[in-house]
Amino acid sequence: MNAQPGNNLEDMHLLLFLEPFLSTRLENELYNKLMNYCTKQQDSDSHSLFELGRLHKEGLGKCEKNLQKAKHLLERAAELNHPKAMYDLCQLYGNQPSATFVNIVSETELINIKVLWYIKSSAQALVYSNSGFELWNNHNASLTWRKAIIAERTRLLNRISNKNYEDTLEFGEILNQVSYITLQLSKDDSGYKTAIDGFESASHLGNPDACWNLAASVYHNCLGVDKNEEKKLQLMFQAADRGHVRAQFWLGEYLFSSSVGKEEQCVKALNYLKQSLRYPFASTLFWVGYANLLGAGTSQDYALAMQYFQLAAVSSDYLFGIGNSSACSWLAFMYTKGLGTSADYTIASHYYAMAAKLGNKHSLNDLAKLIEKKKISCCELDTAIKLYSMAAGDNTEDTSTYYARYRLGKLYSRKFNHKIYNQMKGTEYFAQALYLLESSISDDTRSYRYYHLGIIYENGYGTNTNYYRAAKYYTLARDAATKVYDILDNYYGKKAAKRLKNNIPKYTEKDGKQTTV
Repeated sequence: MNAQPGNNLEDMHLLLFLEPFLSTRLENELYNKLMNYCTKQQDSDSHSLFELGRLHKEGLGKCEKNLQKAKHLLERAAELNHPKAMYDLCQLYGNQPSATFVNIVSETELINIKVLWYIKSSAQALVYSNSGFELWNNHNASLTWRKAIIAERTRLLNRISNKNYEDTLEFGEILNQVSYITLQLSKDDSGYKTAIDGFESASHLGNPDACWNLAASVYHNCLGVDKNEEKKLQLMFQAADRGHVRAQFWLGEYLFSSSVGKEEQCVKALNYLKQSLRYPFASTLFWVGYANLLGAGTSQDYALAMQYFQLAAVSSDYLFGIGNSSACSWLAFMYTKGLGTSADYTIASHYYAMAAKLGNKHSLNDLAKLIEKKKISCCELDTAIKLYSMAAGDNTEDTSTYYARYRLGKLYSRKFNHKIYNQMKGTEYFAQALYLLESSISDDTRSYRYYHLGIIYENGYGTNTNYYRAAKYYTLARDAATKVYDILDNYYGKKAAKRLKNNIPKYTEKDGKQTTV
């Protein structure tokens, strides 16, 4: 799983607040499912070896913490060229005795070990692990690291000049690593050209990593080349078709669409995503699960979607990936709505809390709403208010926080909530929600945003009642939902259609003098 919130006071307060909703039993069940899945695949599968190594390294689920066993598994995965295993393996080496290290070596030896594996790892793609970031940060900060990196580059160049490689594939791999180092050390177009020439030569030898580096580093960042999105995309396809896992994932995410009429494109997207399951990182597992949930690019299968989400919830992920939190959020949604399983609000609250713990802010809203609607009985209304307040934050420019403010507006405006009733406060929250929605609606045309604008104008929440404007937004919400397969959009589209049919005609007939749009 990706890193959890840090140790600042705000994050610590959030974690303490979420603790009552989290179930160690449910989390361990997921880790055990991951362990069982990987155990069946481990003999020749580098990613399963890596995940088992991670589970033993951290002592997760039924896997007892065993650093020696973790090192053995990670070494096997690294030898099979798994980029994240290379990084994790290095974390078991240290130059001073510690409970977190298996091997104690000299500082020089430690740097040499890390330089070797970090280059092998990050030359495949920077987003697999922290290898590249640590490598180049240490290069900039330490003369010893700089010397070690230059020495490794010299060693690789000597292998090329001495033809010390078994075949053209290994030659391409070495050439890609040299070109990667050259690119990172370059400061002008001359250096970039040398790196590009090396990547192109490695690519001609069939190396998929070189294609990725040309696309994701050179053309994406315009290093020594002019901006050329067509060339970047061509290289991505080339890398993916040669088996580059991250390129396959990138194309799957790039091509995926829940829009009606994009079915063939979605089939292609899902095909690339399934290919990238050679390294089933959390983000990949999430997207494949999401496709099965929607029936996009495949037939709808809630049970299969849940299986993918369960693995995604606790699997390792790419750097900056949101597969863990997204999978938890959708697992919670499925338990809330009873999709592919019986509705269970207690389990749903666990997954919403787990998603929030991993940084999914909207899951705070979802958890708060379960409390507000008395779906879970362990909490009072003030707990929901605190969760909504955390989701809302202090930044009124953050458009993602509109729903928290909308819910707070409703809570404070209800007279039967006599302990917290505060019309002025409720109106202020509604006004903030309206501002955030209207400022973002041109960029985000999701059905639920239109729907909530309709609700606000229909009821005069923080503004004047305007049934014509409400009808406009309900119509937009209903129509937007017909253009996508998305479950949330379809849900709010149906609600909008119902309000158009049952509420708006009644209002407009009753008072034809309402302000027009």
